[in-house]
Amino acid sequence: MIALVLLVACSGSESDSGSATGGDVSVELVTPTEGSTVCGTPLFVEFEVFNMELVPWEETPENPQPGTGHADIVLNGQDATMVWVTPAA
Repeated sequence: MIALVLLVACSGSESDSGSATGGDVSVELVTPTEGSTVCGTPLFVEFEVFNMELVPWEETPENPQPGTGHADIVLNGQDATMVWVTPAA
C-alpha cells in the first residue's frame, strides 16, 4: 500500500487571514481516488488547489509573492517531487 500526501507551501504576509485571493488555501486530490490501487512508473497524480496560484519554486525562495506557492508530493513518508502544475507525474 502506498501512502500519498500532498503538501502545499504558500507565501503570504503576517497580516494575511487567508490567501491573496481572499480565502483559505485548500487542496483536493482528484486521482488516484481514496482506496484505489495504482501501480506503474510514473505515478500520475491529479489535484486541485484553491485560493493559491501554483508557481515554480525557483520564483519564490527569495521574493515570495502572497498567494503563490508549490505542492510537495510525499509517497510512503519520502519526498517524491515538488510540482507547480497538475496533473503531475
